[in-house]
Amino acid sequence: YIHPSYEMYAQRLNLNGEKLWVDNFRITDTTSSQGPVALTESENASNVFIWEDGREPPGLYSQRLNKYGVKVWGDTDIVITHQILYSDYVSVTDNKGGAIVIWSYDTPFGGILAQQISKNGNLGEVITSVKEDNNEINPKEYYLTQNYPNPFNPSTQINYRLPVISYVTIKVYDLLGNEVTTLVNEEKPAGEYKVEFKPEGLSSGVYFYQLKAGEFIATKKIILIK
Repeated sequence: YIHPSYEMYAQRLNLNGEKLWVDNFRITDTTSSQGPVALTESENASNVFIWEDGREPPGLYSQRLNKYGVKVWGDTDIVITHQILYSDYVSVTDNKGGAIVIWSYDTPFGGILAQQISKNGNLGEVITSVKEDNNEINPKEYYLTQNYPNPFNPSTQINYRLPVISYVTIKVYDLLGNEVTTLVNEEKPAGEYKVEFKPEGLSSGVYFYQLKAGEFIATKKIILIK
């Protein structure tokens, strides 16, 4: 049964029930009747969403949102099955960042069917290679994420990654370019890192944080609300 709901939104909450995203995020941009959602935890605090969709052709569709509310698989939702004669379905993890979807098939013969979708959005792709695991530990490029939550109060988290051992600095500046604080100032091996920014004595407003690692420099805007 497809419920007459035409927009699905997601919101991330912390353990205190406080919103981590400024805006609610639409799981799909397609305007169609959409049914109940099954949710499975993926890697890096992202989630795989599975839902009944009445678009043409109807069936079970999927999408993955990361911890910032961004669609990992782009704007094209992934089709799990176009079968519409099912009465129930569940989603469980495949322990590789993807999901396994199981549903009961009604007529004409009945039965239970299953399909796996990988963390990359590919059906039947089982992630097992050592190379892929190493890529997660040693990323191929420098990267600085947008802090979350943003705006924030009283603290926020910044993630970054290094492809090689690097001397890293992360500094926070005000709108006039004055240095407010230094969050990181040390040499680090390749990998993924996170740092918490919990300002003290700063007023509400717009600030900037900048990562320098080797010749790589990245700057992002941050908003403090008190």
